[in-house]
Amino acid sequence: MMKEFDIDNDNKITMDEFVNGMTKWLDKAKDTVNKRYHSIKLMKGLYEVLKPWIGKKRVEREMMRILIPKILEHLKSVGYGSLLREDGTPDISAIKMLFKEIDHDKEDTIPYHELRNLMTKMSSGILPYDADAAASKIMKEFDISGDHLIDEEEFVAGLSQWLKTTSNPAACSERSEEDDDKQIWEQTDKLIEDKFTDKSPLAWKKAITLVVVEIVILGLLAEPLIDSVLNLSKTASVS
Repeated sequence: MMKEFDIDNDNKITMDEFVNGMTKWLDKAKDTVNKRYHSIKLMKGLYEVLKPWIGKKRVEREMMRILIPKILEHLKSVGYGSLLREDGTPDISAIKMLFKEIDHDKEDTIPYHELRNLMTKMSSGILPYDADAAASKIMKEFDISGDHLIDEEEFVAGLSQWLKTTSNPAACSERSEEDDDKQIWEQTDKLIEDKFTDKSPLAWKKAITLVVVEIVILGLLAEPLIDSVLNLSKTASVS
């Protein structure tokens, strides 16, 4: 890929070089007879590229499966209770009180260091991961806005989701590895679609034009091809 795309031989592929290289690849794929073979090779290569990302997502999911019940159990043991109402739904007022307890600087947000302090307070025997790894994962899980801060709304939404997950263990146990793989591949498909699929009006016009051109070519070639086959059949005396 570097050899074909890197026009100026500086061992880097610029945006223009990448677009130019991909355009050439697409033109070759369009002109080749054995498109299916090349599609299979492309998908295998794409899977190899995405394989580390898929593995990382599986590790992260397994990490959260272990962390969530451990953290909730710790909060319950130190006096915060189950954070659930009698009907099994999340106790929003109790979760907001917990947010204020963790928010030591009273800025209505929980930064990374306050989250890490909470993880550090848990004894080493409770958490199977170090405080930094646990805090980073929780920050990623709760921080919807991506500002590296957890506000009250994000905290309530994230912890409520945890509580719903742990309060229904039967539903969680029914989630198989096949379901996890399905979710991972759905995320992969979305990632590919977002990154590589051109949905612009120009792309639609180009696609429709190509289909029309191919239909016209097929119509023009079909009759001569049939005549050639019939002539060959007569000459070779084969039905």
